Amino acid sequence: MLKQDYFNKKLANGKIVAPEILKEGTMNSLFFFDMEYVNGTNLIEYIYDADINELLEISKDLCLIINLMKSQEDNENIISVHSCTIS
Repeated sequence: MLKQDYFNKKLANGKIVAPEILKEGTMNSLFFFDMEYVNGTNLIEYIYDADINELLEISKDLCLIINLMKSQEDNENIISVHSCTIS
């Protein structure tokens, strides 16, 4: 849940998004969280059907997000990433 919330607050850019956290809590001493339902194509489906230009574009978008994650100082305890480059 922390990764999801962090991504939405600090990294989502309109092209690459993640479902919002709607509710969190505990029930019978177990933690839970509810997320928004997103009706759309997931990354795996998109990549499977993409042509070479679409693959290049999504690769650039993913590298942008990865490099942004790497540059965030406050993500050390939430997300571990390495830099990315696409030629």
